[in-house]
Order: sequence, then C-alpha cells, then structure tokens
Amino acid sequence: MLFSSCSGSRHAFNNGHTYMGVKQATVNTSFLADSLFIEAEKQKLLGNPSGAIRLFNEFLELKPGNATAHYELALLNGQSGNTVQTMENAREAFQADSSNKWFGVAYAHALALNEKYDSSAYIFHQLSLHYQPQSIFLYNEALMLSKADQYHAALDIINRIEKEEGSNSRLLYQKQYLLQKTGQPDSAAKVIQQMIETNPDNVRFQTLLTKLYADNNRTGEGISFYKSLLSRDPTNPDVMLALAILYKKEGNDSVYHYFVSRVFKDPGFDIDDKIAFASPYLKYVEIDSTEREEALALCRFLVQTHPENAKAYKFYGDMFFQCKMPDSALKEYRKTLSIDHSDYEVWNQMMLLYTGEGRNDSLLNISRLAVQQFPDQAGAWYFSGMAEFFSGQYENSIRSLRHSLRLGIRDKDLQSRIYATLGNGYNNLKNYPASDSCFLTSIRLNPEDDQTLNNYSYYLAVRRQHLRFALQMIKAAVSLRPDQENYEDTYAWVLYNLGEYKTARIWMEKVFRYPDAESRPGFLDHYGDILYKTHNKDEAVKYWKLAKEKGGDPYWLNWKIRHKRLPARKDLLKQDKNNH
Repeated sequence: MLFSSCSGSRHAFNNGHTYMGVKQATVNTSFLADSLFIEAEKQKLLGNPSGAIRLFNEFLELKPGNATAHYELALLNGQSGNTVQTMENAREAFQADSSNKWFGVAYAHALALNEKYDSSAYIFHQLSLHYQPQSIFLYNEALMLSKADQYHAALDIINRIEKEEGSNSRLLYQKQYLLQKTGQPDSAAKVIQQMIETNPDNVRFQTLLTKLYADNNRTGEGISFYKSLLSRDPTNPDVMLALAILYKKEGNDSVYHYFVSRVFKDPGFDIDDKIAFASPYLKYVEIDSTEREEALALCRFLVQTHPENAKAYKFYGDMFFQCKMPDSALKEYRKTLSIDHSDYEVWNQMMLLYTGEGRNDSLLNISRLAVQQFPDQAGAWYFSGMAEFFSGQYENSIRSLRHSLRLGIRDKDLQSRIYATLGNGYNNLKNYPASDSCFLTSIRLNPEDDQTLNNYSYYLAVRRQHLRFALQMIKAAVSLRPDQENYEDTYAWVLYNLGEYKTARIWMEKVFRYPDAESRPGFLDHYGDILYKTHNKDEAVKYWKLAKEKGGDPYWLNWKIRHKRLPARKDLLKQDKNNH
C-alpha cells in the first residue's frame, strides 16, 4: 500500500527489498525520536522549560507511553505551575513503569499539589511496601493523611515509625501537631517539652509550647515549666519572652513588661528575633488602639538598643505606617536610608506615603533617586511617572510609565491605573489616537474603574467624538458611584454635545445640589452654555459671569458675556488661528 501510487518504486524495491524499505522508515522514526529527546534535555539544561516541554511532547507523538518522557514533563510542568498537567504526566509515567520508585514519588507529590491527599497517601503507602528506607514513605503517607484530616490514622503511622526507629525533631513536631488535632493537649505538651529539652535554642519549639498553653487556658503549667528552664539559664531571652506572653495572657501586665523590656534592652539578643516577637503588633495596631503604645514602646527599645542598625528604624517606620502616622513613619524611614539605602522596600514605603499625603514635590524627588538606585524596579518608575504627570511633565511621565510596564508590572488593577494615566497624559499632549488606545486598554483591564470611565467620557465630550460610547461610559460611572458631582457634570456635558439639552439641564441642576458646586467655574460655565441652548439667555449670561468671577477661562467667558451668545465655529477657528 505504501508504494502502490508509484510504479517505479515498486520495481526499485523488488526481490524482497520492499520490507527493507519499511524497516528503513522505522529506523528514521526512531532516530528522529532520539534526536527530539536529546534536544529536549538540552533545552531543559539551558533553562528553556517551554521549549523542552514542546520537544518532549513531540517525542511522545512518535513514542507514546514512554515513561521517562512523561516523568520529565511532570517535572517541567511542575516548575511552570501547571499542576493539573503535572499530575497527568506523572500518572502516565507511573502507569507505564510502576517499578520505578521515582515515578511513584513524582505521582504522589503531583496528587498532593492538586489537593488529592487521600490518593497521594495511598501511593506513598504502596511505595513503603516495596522500597527502603520504608520510614520515608510512611512519613509522607502520614503527612498526606494529616492534610486529608485523617489525624488518628496519621498519628498511628508516626507512632509506628517512632517505635521502630526512635525519635527525631521532625517526627516529634508532627506528633505534637497530631496530638493537638486529636484532642490530646497534655500529651502534645509533653512532646514539645521533650523537643525543647533536646533543642533548647530552638525558638520555634518554645513558641509552640507557649501557644499550646495559652490556647488551652493552661498558663499556670506553662509558667511553671518556663520558670524551671529560667532557673537553669537565667539570661535566656527566648524563655523570658515565653514567660512574658503567658503572664500577659493571665493579665499580669507588669511582669510581661518586665521580661519584655529585659530582652529588648539587651544588645546581645539578636535584633531579628526581637522584630519577630514584635511583628504581630503590625496586624493589630490599625484596628486596636490599645495595642499602639505598647507596640511603639517596643520599637523605641529597638532603636535605643540598636542605634546603628537600619532594621530597627525600618521596623519603627513600619509600625508608624500601620498606625497611620505618616510624618513619624517618614522620619524613621529617612534614618533607615541614612544607614543603609539598599533596601527598596523602604523607598517604596516612602513613595507610598508621599503619594497618600499628596506631597508631589517630595514624591518627584525621591522617585527620581529611586529609579537611579533601583533601575530594574517597576514600582520606582511607576511612582516617578505619576509624580511627573502631576507636575505637568507629560512626556517624561509617559516614558516612565511605559518603562514600568516593560519591567513587568503584573497587577491588573495597577496596570489599569497606569494605562489610564497614560491616556490622560496623551490627551493633554493632544495625541488623541494614543490616548484612546491607552484608555481602552485601561477599561479592558478594569471595566469598573469609575474614575477612568468618567475621564475618558469627558475627553470624548470635549472633542465631540464617539459621543454614544461616551454616554455608555458615563452611565456606567454614575451607576458605580452615584452622588459624585464631577460624574454628573460629565453626564450633562455628554448629553449637551449630543444635542439633548433638556436632559443635560436636568443633570446639570443635580450638580448644584452639592455645597461647593457654585464655586467651581467649570460647572458654572457648563450650566451657562446649557441654559443658552434651552433659551434662557439672561440666565446663561449670569452664570458665565459667575464662572468668570470664580476664575474660569477669561477669554471665552468675556467673549460670551460681551456677545451674549455661544461662539460659532468660525469664531473658534478665528481664535485658533490667532493662537498659532
């Protein structure tokens, strides 16, 4: 059949050579498959996972069911975050060759990545029956059972491993967790005490025990245990902090402060451990003012005890930031940078504060320094672009904001805000096609950003372009945020430019319900134009005069007041010619 359409070929492969021709094709296919596999491995080593995935898949088209290729794909898809495909590839590999323990391990881990913990536990159990060291697979089976909320079954396995091989810190850690989950806090406490006795410098274990005693209202037992440890090591800071927490739980604030101040005033105790102890306050000071002074007191101890350590001032600044005390936060952040200016997070916090406070000159200065110090930080370019925009430096702003996008800002809301600002900038430069493109991108990324919908709608109304689309946008903005005078003014102005003067007047009159509306020259000017179009010439002149008094555009307001009418197209063209 292969050669039936070509008579010359049939004669050429005579005397049994047709079979040899088919064999040659098979050899070529095998050679191609091997080449694909080798190239896939090469791309993997070169750090090109997408290329390696494509080549391994091409290899599998030639050699379907190859366990090794499926295993390699499972690893590559796992690195790429494609957990479902990882599981499928690992399953194919394990089904094709269940005698390879690494294929089984990969499949079990892939099941766990997809939260199929029961199935993962089953695979680890099967592996424990056939491979050594058995305890490794049993331990992983226990972990998976624990994740599947089968705590008793997991605890049985941990006890079995401990009985056969003895204890170690990893095993005991899981055991205390499972004992707590199965309602055995007494036994859990004994296990953690055993861990502490074996590893007295491990803060994590002491924190576990402290939490267990506090959560189970057994602070007295905890205090007795830690006092016994303190009697053997009177200067141990971890023990003192554990005691402080338990005394605080009992309501004994004076003893709490005694132990905490001893630790925080000790320059020999690591600053990172102090910050770790004080960090939970960052979550509460914003919502619980009673915690504020205590948190700030700890920060004062930090900077007094470690006056040359930038971490102390940064943490103090972070605490003020959470307390919504921007001036104090900025003061501490400046001290941080005077010691160490290499931490971008500090710069970012300062730029956030300047933005929130509306201090654009300060934002402009620090963001320019930030882009010099951290040219690869998208956030620095973003802040610089925003500061330049609000300073009227539209071309610089556009360059900075576009560079921030090129550096890889991933947050869609932030991307949307950047494109909206670019739309504003291009509009101010009268580059309307670019402005339209940026606004449409912004709206696609976040169709419910009412401010962007309003701004773009207003610009289109001023330009008298795409007015029906502008009307759709401003309707959406008003529905998203009712009772916003700027949006209602835009709504009226879009209707005005559509020639719907009576409806425009209704919306413009809504604007004047707001207390400050009559001090806004733009509102007054718009209302005057709408009144003129609804045959209220005298009222229109009155509002044009009010707009002029409030600082509106003197040229056109004077023109409208003097002529008692709106300028015609020829008047606008004449003025435009004079400007040029």
